[in-house]
Amino acid sequence: MATVFNYATVFTPNEILEKSSIVISDKGKISYVGPMEDAPRTFGPRFDMRGRIIVPGLIDIHVHGGKGVAFGAGNRPGEDLKDYSKWVAESGVTGFLCSICPPNRQSYLSTIKTYARLFDEEMPGAEALGLHLEGPFLSIEQRATFDPEWLRPPSIEEARAYLDAGRGWIRQMTLAPELPGADEVASLFRGAGVVLSLGHSNANYETACTALAGDWNHVTHTYDAQR
Repeated sequence: MATVFNYATVFTPNEILEKSSIVISDKGKISYVGPMEDAPRTFGPRFDMRGRIIVPGLIDIHVHGGKGVAFGAGNRPGEDLKDYSKWVAESGVTGFLCSICPPNRQSYLSTIKTYARLFDEEMPGAEALGLHLEGPFLSIEQRATFDPEWLRPPSIEEARAYLDAGRGWIRQMTLAPELPGADEVASLFRGAGVVLSLGHSNANYETACTALAGDWNHVTHTYDAQR
């Protein structure tokens, strides 16, 4: 049976709908959003939302964990990922990227391989959508809380190793565009469908503009850990 929510204030990508209906099919899919008078006739539970707001599920693209879970740390990554998935769904998050920043290349590769396997498993709550690599090709000057020993110049060979280990699960990478070799690494990742994010960068205005007109198409915590 379908479930109907009436008298709702619905936030869509394009507009806010007052006194509207949402119909959820018996398969858990949204089958209708719009004016109450145009909603299809259904059998099943009906709820009066009394003007309460209904929004699409939130997608968190930069989070390192929460509620005792730190992505890339600990000895129970599978259990931690599922615990986090279940917990964060309570806050309206329906999908998230796991942001990781291991201290060295070996740890990076091991962590990427571990999570690439885990992402094939079904989550109990919010969906784990892949990895966000925050580094290691970041600015020493704008490292913020990163240990400088964790950071190093861009390496195309190292970047290829990460992509191979990720099996398509690397979705986003934060990269400082002013570093030597950053352009080549950025081109490699964008060619693999990865979002390139400018962050932890000491780039000046001109360098940042050039990057964002090229392979970089996002910014990590704008104005924080940047010139």
